[in-house]
Amino acid sequence: MVLDLFDDLDTRALALGTARCADRRGSFSRALLLHYATALAPVQGYGALVVGSGLEGRPGVLSALARVAPLAGNDSAAIGCAKDPGRFFALLDELDI
Repeated sequence: MVLDLFDDLDTRALALGTARCADRRGSFSRALLLHYATALAPVQGYGALVVGSGLEGRPGVLSALARVAPLAGNDSAAIGCAKDPGRFFALLDELDI
């Protein structure tokens, strides 16, 4: 199942099911995304939610999705670290990268 802002024809062709998470203006709808994720996760028994691009700047949405099911990939804390140059470069130094 793919929850997407655009719900393009190519996405529909490859997914078992899709839902468009846009409001009436065509903008991202947090409410719709969380509605579909919550409604589908328990029924389908998903082991994890895979988060694609576009939510990096929305840590609250990532945290809310993590309460629905485990996230496969980076959570809001990891993304926050990567976006903060001081923390990110300190981590690279710590890891000797």
